[in-house]
Amino acid sequence: MASGDFVYHYFIEPIETGSGYNLVNTTAYAFLLLFFLYLIFKVSRKLGLSWDLKAVVAFSPFIALTSFSRVLTDAGIYERSFWTVTPGIEFLILLPSIFLVFSLYYLLKENYWKYALVIGTVGCVIQLLPLRPVNFNSLFLVISYFLLSSLPLLFLSSKLKVKGLDLSVLLIHFFDASATSVALRYFNYFEQHVFPRFIISFTFPEIMFPLKLAVVGTILYLLKGEDEQTRFLKLVVFALGLGPGLRDTLRLLCGV
Repeated sequence: MASGDFVYHYFIEPIETGSGYNLVNTTAYAFLLLFFLYLIFKVSRKLGLSWDLKAVVAFSPFIALTSFSRVLTDAGIYERSFWTVTPGIEFLILLPSIFLVFSLYYLLKENYWKYALVIGTVGCVIQLLPLRPVNFNSLFLVISYFLLSSLPLLFLSSKLKVKGLDLSVLLIHFFDASATSVALRYFNYFEQHVFPRFIISFTFPEIMFPLKLAVVGTILYLLKGEDEQTRFLKLVVFALGLGPGLRDTLRLLCGV
């Protein structure tokens, strides 16, 4: 296979057709993510920004903004291109948003998160304006799945003394699993990620709950400590659940 054909087959064609991820582009995007995470953490250390609750409040609206923008592509409002799907949309929206938050911190220090929250929320509202909710049954199902799955998770967490940020990370991934399960079970959606798609293909959509518990739980177990690097990595895991969960839920609600 010629190099041009290789790039087209594994990277460009999935973007054009929406056929989902494959092992090649998944691996490449993972390394790209690690590279940018390294840069982001280094810049945050230079600035003295702490990865605490204020950081969660500051960055979460921009994660939502990226997800909502992706739904506009799914709805056909934005033309499908490299810049309107992953990873291009992260370059176009999320990375500039991160450095906007860094700039706010540099200029305003302790109050940076308030301005970031307002700017990010306004951006989210603007992106939501073209969308129309039509499928409220899907929202009811996602909420029901999440509540029912959260009860045993909360019970198990209390026994294992899992709380705070660790519990929040698990809960947000159960929210993502709820949206995925509902989309696949009731609305004939397609799982785009390689590993979950493989597992679900010979099991059932709800396998996402024990899968999330095993994978995310193991990551949190390995990420012991309260240093800045550990908190940063935990917040990255949090974001990796929040973004897809919001996107899938909004897609279901808007029927796209």
